[in-house]
Amino acid sequence: MKQKKWKIFRDPIHKDIYLSPEELAIVDTPTFQRLRGIKELGAAYWVYPSALHSRFEHSLGVLHTVKKILHHMEIIHSISLSDEEKMLVRLYGLLHDISHIPFGHTLEDERRLFPRHDEDEARIQFFLEQKDLSQAIHQTGLEEPLKRMLIKGESRPSYLTEIVSATIGADMMDYLRRDTYFCGLTLDYDDRILRSFTLEDGRLVFNLSKEGMIRADVLSELVHLLHMRYILTERVYFHHAKIAASIILCKAVELAIQEGLQKKDILNLEDSSFLFYLSQRFQNHPIIPRLIHDFQSRHLYN
Repeated sequence: MKQKKWKIFRDPIHKDIYLSPEELAIVDTPTFQRLRGIKELGAAYWVYPSALHSRFEHSLGVLHTVKKILHHMEIIHSISLSDEEKMLVRLYGLLHDISHIPFGHTLEDERRLFPRHDEDEARIQFFLEQKDLSQAIHQTGLEEPLKRMLIKGESRPSYLTEIVSATIGADMMDYLRRDTYFCGLTLDYDDRILRSFTLEDGRLVFNLSKEGMIRADVLSELVHLLHMRYILTERVYFHHAKIAASIILCKAVELAIQEGLQKKDILNLEDSSFLFYLSQRFQNHPIIPRLIHDFQSRHLYN
């Protein structure tokens, strides 16, 4: 039987990203492809016009960053995970955003109109039970431990989830680079920080010492990563114009909820189809259509 080949995706942040046949089968499902239509930064494109990158490419980037972390743990610290563990943490990185809804951070974190995507077990279960994605995950042979990681945020050992979701992990390291790049901010970090990821007592940690001495370069790079996140928070995530746009959208959704909109109504939608759905379903409402029009026209309120 002819062996299936790995697929290469070209990415502006990481260059070549390699996906195994099992990972590609997941990516090619309509359920996963929906992430192409969900912007990583929500309404930030009204401030930074090129901030149109989606959760699709971010998910690929997280998978790739997981691979780099595992590689450095093996060659620098002689820590080698089993093939099953490596695949499991890669799949977790690939699927960590699968349950995002349109403008998720705006509606979940800023206005709290819906539960957070990573805390809503019923929503995560909904996406994992979609026939196309469920079949692709089943083919990996890791269905049960992967579901436990995605739904409960639990893994045995715990470092399998921490490699992706820790305060400084693969998720953060991809979005820092991706968000700054597409917002035109000249910020970056040194890839050598990847050499410091290691495991201790079953937990993901950073190796801050060498021959009994604190490594100031590693410590300062960790501080730099947190500073990058602060800069993004200040200049992008909470930019006053971005917040103004988000408020308009949140008010429209808040009114729609009062008129009967439920979470289940929007689970399969992307950003653009979500806005169209609201404008059509509530076209006779005295306020909602105007709010959607103002949001799409960048008519921001003072």
